[in-house]
Amino acid sequence: MPTRLIAVCLLATILIAPGLTHAGTQSQQQATQNQQQATQNQQQASTTVPVKAGVLVEDTPIRLRLTQTLSSGTNKVNDKVDFE
Repeated sequence: MPTRLIAVCLLATILIAPGLTHAGTQSQQQATQNQQQATQNQQQASTTVPVKAGVLVEDTPIRLRLTQTLSSGTNKVNDKVDFE
């Protein structure tokens, strides 16, 4: 009887252990894929919008306050314009 119990336990261990190892491997692979995806997203975000000091991204709205009134009747192209 004890030999049979040992044999059943050994057989159960042999049949169950590979499934547990496979599940652990799958979760490790999923974690690796998630990390790779996050790295790719971060790289894409940093490459699509380069950040440089003093450079505005296209279509950024800016409000300017002038120290003088501009008029097409009195001002010409390339005239100096002063800002506050």
